[in-house]
Amino acid sequence: MAYALANANESPINKPFIVLWLSPGTGGLHLQSARALANFLEDSSINVKLLDGPDDIASSANPSAGDLFVVNWEKLNEEKDGKWANLMVRNGEKVNLFDMLRSATGDHLDMITVIDESHTQLQGPKTQKLMADIANIIPSIQVEMSATPNTELDPSLEDKRIHNKVYVQFDAVEDAGMVRRSAILNADLESVQSVYNDVPLEQQVLWGAWEKLEELTQRYRDVGSSVIPLLLIQYPDGAQAGPRASVVEEFLKGQGLSPNETYATWLHKNHSPDLEKINRNSSPYRALIFKHAIATGWDCPRAQVLVQFRNPTSDTFKIQTIGRIMRTPEQKHYTDDKLNVAYVYSDLPDISVEVTSTDPNVVVKDRPLKRISSRYPRGGLKLTSVFQPRQRNFDFPTIDNLKPALRYALDTDVSSLLTDSPPLPPTSRVRTDGYLDAKTLLGGQGEFSGDFVRGIHSDIYVQAEFDKILTSRIDPYLSKELSRPLIKRFLMNWFSSERGDWSETQVQYFVIDHSDAISTAINHACAQAAQLDESAAIANAQAKRQINSEWEVPESELVPSSKWEESQNKGLLFTPAYLPLGRSKPELRFEQWLGEEFTHSRIVWWWKNGTRDEKYLGVPYEHNNNDEICYPDYLVMSKTGILWVVEIKDVHDPDGEVSGKTHSKAKGLLYWAQKQTWPTRAVVAVPQDNRNGGIVVQRGDALAWKPASRDTLSINDGWTALNMNETL
Repeated sequence: MAYALANANESPINKPFIVLWLSPGTGGLHLQSARALANFLEDSSINVKLLDGPDDIASSANPSAGDLFVVNWEKLNEEKDGKWANLMVRNGEKVNLFDMLRSATGDHLDMITVIDESHTQLQGPKTQKLMADIANIIPSIQVEMSATPNTELDPSLEDKRIHNKVYVQFDAVEDAGMVRRSAILNADLESVQSVYNDVPLEQQVLWGAWEKLEELTQRYRDVGSSVIPLLLIQYPDGAQAGPRASVVEEFLKGQGLSPNETYATWLHKNHSPDLEKINRNSSPYRALIFKHAIATGWDCPRAQVLVQFRNPTSDTFKIQTIGRIMRTPEQKHYTDDKLNVAYVYSDLPDISVEVTSTDPNVVVKDRPLKRISSRYPRGGLKLTSVFQPRQRNFDFPTIDNLKPALRYALDTDVSSLLTDSPPLPPTSRVRTDGYLDAKTLLGGQGEFSGDFVRGIHSDIYVQAEFDKILTSRIDPYLSKELSRPLIKRFLMNWFSSERGDWSETQVQYFVIDHSDAISTAINHACAQAAQLDESAAIANAQAKRQINSEWEVPESELVPSSKWEESQNKGLLFTPAYLPLGRSKPELRFEQWLGEEFTHSRIVWWWKNGTRDEKYLGVPYEHNNNDEICYPDYLVMSKTGILWVVEIKDVHDPDGEVSGKTHSKAKGLLYWAQKQTWPTRAVVAVPQDNRNGGIVVQRGDALAWKPASRDTLSINDGWTALNMNETL
């Protein structure tokens, strides 16, 4: 939001404006917001100011363009006898907020009102009255921000693009490493109970949370991080709070923690000092006790373990509270997947800790799987694995690459079409007094006769046509909505430099009159920008490539029960034996064969590898002079001690030709396997349709590649049956 405001303020086509940022004050959120905004906007044209009292307003009585005012809206909402009671808004000797806004209006400044955590109080009568009073002085663009939005938009205003919804897709946030992958409830609590079997359940929950905190602390050290994870403990309301508090405080004392030194409180009438620094990764506070304060907006990404003794009163509160432990402290995921998970402990019956979202594409990982340690090699496999972050989706062009490309395209394709005089409104020719006789009509052919007249289109039509032309040809970018404002901004800048006396409406007339030339220029610019974007994305991903020389099959994994199913084939390394839905028919045939091999004691275990994650096995290979990563489908440990790394393909694999992608993967797998310390064979396998055919693999030098087909497989032309009893 900060960067969007900065971009809007720096755009020459926008009128100058100020920003009123309304934030909840609970837990000092408005102070935290002001600090964060000032940090984000330090090098921008936006000037962040905190309005925390009448003196702050008096010092900003005459706002300037680009001023952003952060205000605690709960202070503004105070009423007495139907009038505003807070000194910041009521009439008195000092300048109040309304006076300040009148001054901005007098200086012809527009305003953007940002309502942070809008789901909490926006619909309340006091807030609606406050917004109405502000709008009477200076109408504004209203931006509502929330992780759990609840505002219903008017469809008719959506059609006119007056009401807009902007979603940050969850996948994009997760891919960027900004959030942990999932939350798990009462992890390892059964084993904790076996050790602390003589204490009540509430203390067992505390022990489970504390031991998890200590485990995470060590795991952060092991990956070279200075993060000290934080434990959150949520008290219940009413009469239950006292007894819970005594148990918790006695427990923390037993762990060597002291109030206001190594554990903090954030309660209504009991605040620890120096809470502003608790979000620092190296803060001495190990735990924080709270009731309500951090449920909305509070940002402390090192918080990772939550003990919930307070029964959530609503779905929104539940989601917001768990959201406090879902953020990552260093904005990245770790090779140790246990650091990518949030942990919730509670003794409340039937508690739900599902993390839900308005985004239908979000998949909640709610089922824990564990590696069967008795089957896995005691010393580990110590394989080499390569992880390369995913390239960004090409939904819209980047600013730096689009701007020069579009300027060049307009100079080349459009500049010669410019006229000295402004263009006239576009017109359309329509037939008048058209005539078509019944015989011709019933015969199914013919056309109306008559003369033509011309008419000027409405502003709504002009705007719609203009917007359509801007994004009619933007390949390979996918999102017209996200691309349009960028293209429009630079297009209007170009016209401003070339024909500064033309109004925005006259520019739209020109664009409609020369739609082919404009769309061609935009298409050329997008193609050029995309080449630069793709090169930068590849270079950025390769620069972030990580090599793990001691990779192991993960000890545990969280998976979405809605997208996974229980496998009926024996020998899977994880328990419960769950696998992702949507596996291919060759993969299903291969898994059935693996189950039979396990039954006949020819293999010890098998495991289904994943993709695009540092916890899965990645093998590098080269294809068409590009460095790629292959995530082989299965790992299989044979009874003879050979680790088989298997990439599954179908008969008539479309990439299976000589020098095709599958051939390149086969060469990469072969080269990789030869360099592993554990005895490893890496192969491309084809499970045949005919069960008698078994599983066949390309053997020998991958350079002598033969495409897979029913003909070549049937005569063993370069392929042979997979034999798990093979020895080195």
